Amino acid sequence: MYIQEKVDLLEKAVEQLNGLVGQQGPKGESGKDADTEAILKELRVDIGKQFASAQTALSEMVLYMVGRAIVEELKRGGVIDAETGKAILLPGPVGPTPRFPSSRTGCAI
Repeated sequence: MYIQEKVDLLEKAVEQLNGLVGQQGPKGESGKDADTEAILKELRVDIGKQFASAQTALSEMVLYMVGRAIVEELKRGGVIDAETGKAILLPGPVGPTPRFPSSRTGCAI
């Protein structure tokens, strides 16, 4: 949607430069040709800005979509809860019994 809006704006700018849309500008001097190099330079700058903006938007969309795909796979795999989105904590294996029991609970020495 965002990219389509940018493409539409760019097409409108191109049409205006071609004289197909928009108001008629002031009459130029007789016999003077349009400065096509200036027009092309301005168009290249505008296209570059529009492309950079579209590329940024696309990168953000891709990151969002990849993030959502990862979350969905974690839900499918039972790593996170599908309803709450929180991790499913399972007890781990029991560790080995200590070789030197401490005299007080919680103290190693």
